[in-house]
Amino acid sequence: MALQSSGPITFEDINDELGEGSTNQLDLETAASNFSGIRDTETTEGYSALAIEMREFYGKSYSAGSGTYGSRNSHALRFASEDSQYRGWLSSELVHCAENIQAQRQLHNGTPGVGGFSKFIDDYIDNDLTVGDDVYNASTGTGVLDVSALSTANGATSVGRFLLDTTSDKIFEIQTSGNISKVVDRKPATPTVSEASKTDTQIVVNITGETRVVRTLRVYLDGSSHTTYLSGSALTAGNYTNSSITKQHTFSSLTAGQSYAIKARYENAFDNGDDSNTLNITTNAGPTAWSNQFSDFNLHIENESSAPFTSQTATSSEVTIDLANGDGNTTISCEQPSNGVAALKVKVGTSSGNYDLQGTFATSCTVTAASRYFLLFELTEGTADGEFGQEDRTITFTNNSVNPSTAPEINVVVGPGK
Repeated sequence: MALQSSGPITFEDINDELGEGSTNQLDLETAASNFSGIRDTETTEGYSALAIEMREFYGKSYSAGSGTYGSRNSHALRFASEDSQYRGWLSSELVHCAENIQAQRQLHNGTPGVGGFSKFIDDYIDNDLTVGDDVYNASTGTGVLDVSALSTANGATSVGRFLLDTTSDKIFEIQTSGNISKVVDRKPATPTVSEASKTDTQIVVNITGETRVVRTLRVYLDGSSHTTYLSGSALTAGNYTNSSITKQHTFSSLTAGQSYAIKARYENAFDNGDDSNTLNITTNAGPTAWSNQFSDFNLHIENESSAPFTSQTATSSEVTIDLANGDGNTTISCEQPSNGVAALKVKVGTSSGNYDLQGTFATSCTVTAASRYFLLFELTEGTADGEFGQEDRTITFTNNSVNPSTAPEINVVVGPGK
């Protein structure tokens, strides 16, 4: 249960919350480090964040996991060094810290490197690190890790106070009080992949996540490594401020109408992060296009009938035309002979001999989209004096406002009777 939120708080109350005997001796500084916010947040009268005030215990709960309140465990720590002297990594050098390599900057013209020592941490959870833990020089006593010797980089005002804890595999920032104020996992975080846009040949995704300790971003397409980005100009990474960075990636030269599986992973020399979510995206179907259209041909009535008048017809052989990525209905229109004495008509189907879309001859029709159209054309004489000379009549196909690049034509004629 939590400590009370108002009224007086006694040492006995705090001991009870910590699971200690009510009358046990209480180390207030150690107790405070086991409650989040007391050692690193200013919440009262301006005594600084590190000041411990009784009212800061209001409403606090203690949940120490496997740790024991007040105990200190030995942790193996690594640090950036110069001439074997203790230094720290800057907040902009967290990849180097995670990989346990020398700082990226020249320190003070000495020989850069890395070093290590063991320190004792009043860890909230045994062999782990959390914000608020304290770093001591020994298993007992009050002496904390002295960070006053930490070096600045060529006169820079920022002090490198980040160290690597190989016991917990975490990076932490230490304050002059010995208190841990920031903690970052040494292993890279897990990114999230989301769709930004797509076309028939391209997919654009956003890859978002914490890149504080990321050396490399690896992008996968259908299970294979597709592209890698290195920390630097290609990828914003390695700084404590990089808590949420989005990198946009474009997959090009893809196949229209195909599904692709996309994921990503952050990596550094210490460890690979976990794979992101797998994003399955299907490219757009591609542009509407006509192809394999039938060739121009003749449709003639050579001998018009004489009196008594009998209407005559001429019917074509079956022809076809193909449609890719149709969208909505298709309209088919036959240009009519100019003198109006005959009619040019069409029937339409989706298989040979089966005119299921337009079953009777018509001068124009609107039918559903299909990958291939089977067509039969008919020229019908309309009057007794219906003869006319040759005319090329255009057949117009339209789907999604797209027409064949060259419209097919039928040469029609009704010749005089003999």
